[in-house]
Amino acid sequence: MSGTNNYLEKLFPELLDGVEYKTLGEVATVNRGVRVTRDILNKEGKIPVYQNALTPLGYFDKSNRKKDTTFVISAGAAGQIGYSEIDFWAADDCFTFDDLNGVCSKYIYYYLQTKQLYIDSNVRKSSIPRISRGVFNKLQLPVPPLAVQSEIVRVLDCFTLLTAELTAELTAELTARKKQYEYYRDALLTPGADTGEAASSTVIAKNGSATVIANPEGVKQSLYARFEKDCFAAARNDGKAAALMGRDEVIWKTLGEIATIIRGGNFQKKDFVENGLPCIHYGQMYTHFGTWANKTLTFVSKEVFEKSKKAEPNDIVMAVTSENVEDVCKCTAWLGNVPIAVSGHTAIIHHNQNAKYLSYYFQSSGFYTQKVKLAHGTKVIEVTPDKLKGITIPIPPLAVQERIVHVLDNFDAICSDLKIGLPAEIEARKKQYEYYRDLLLNFEPLGTVLAQASKQASKQASSN
Repeated sequence: MSGTNNYLEKLFPELLDGVEYKTLGEVATVNRGVRVTRDILNKEGKIPVYQNALTPLGYFDKSNRKKDTTFVISAGAAGQIGYSEIDFWAADDCFTFDDLNGVCSKYIYYYLQTKQLYIDSNVRKSSIPRISRGVFNKLQLPVPPLAVQSEIVRVLDCFTLLTAELTAELTAELTARKKQYEYYRDALLTPGADTGEAASSTVIAKNGSATVIANPEGVKQSLYARFEKDCFAAARNDGKAAALMGRDEVIWKTLGEIATIIRGGNFQKKDFVENGLPCIHYGQMYTHFGTWANKTLTFVSKEVFEKSKKAEPNDIVMAVTSENVEDVCKCTAWLGNVPIAVSGHTAIIHHNQNAKYLSYYFQSSGFYTQKVKLAHGTKVIEVTPDKLKGITIPIPPLAVQERIVHVLDNFDAICSDLKIGLPAEIEARKKQYEYYRDLLLNFEPLGTVLAQASKQASKQASSN
């Protein structure tokens, strides 16, 4: 056994000299399942049917494999490894490991996971990926005593459970923080809005400073009363509180009153060049750009740039075509220092307000309820740029807009950190699990440890 893994060696000293390796075909029979057609499956059935994926094809009223069985998909999602804790039906694109001799089923399941790269390399790539049972019949695996196998399975079951629980908790945390952010964003951008039930208290720390956003505890307050009380208590002492007190100056205006709107256009993806003048394509709004941007991903030639519609610094670029209502009108505030070319399927909004304030508002529920009334289409959803002129927006003084943006920037940065940090944490726990799994299943072949020790002793004796 690997010298770095002494846990099992302490429990089972006999492992110090390694374990015997056998082919999977020697310790199990690799059987193909039995074909079943989709039309005989039923919603009332409780027996899962595995065909060409680890997601059941459907459910049946009888089984052909018992619980505690490891299986591998042989076609479609070929090479995927499964294990069932309940009786199931193995269809004809499913291999099962039966008639076990000296091995337990879940031990095979965990060991096969360590060989996933080998298994994947033996999948025949064609219109329907396939893998043959011969790949598994010839696969060698260490066969320690059953007591050792059971202990390995117990440890890995615990690891699997803990990893799943942690992943669920981190995912829930990310979802909760996103909802909390959306709540306060909408509240800050809705003058006179009632709070209703709010998210729990939180402290946002960013770049060494802290902003406390407290639960309004069900008390109905106007936006700017809460804005001053909860979000910017510290602002009372920094000379900027006066800007927050002009809440009576908030005016609702239409977008047409504060901005001019033109359509983008006159270049396509095929016009991209490696070096040239900056441009934004509407599709990039959905894949790359967020609330604001000061650099573009792509460029066009001077000739294409000159004939294209352009966004000036501080303009809003909005994608007005999408596959769904939720995403249509996704936008970014262009904060670069130079004009940029903008593709078709966009609206370019030239205005006299804080660009990031408007960009945040265009993400709010207040804007969403207005845009859904303007959206049209079935397969492709579109909002006509001219109709955006009727959108109403709360316009506080520019100083207040700046402070709102400051809060939302902090919140947005923290949420972005979580979007990066939490998935990275989940991936780290997954890697940790895989490391210990592989360590537990790494055995030296029988006799090699003593042989190596004897050889080393002889070498030392001869040197003396």
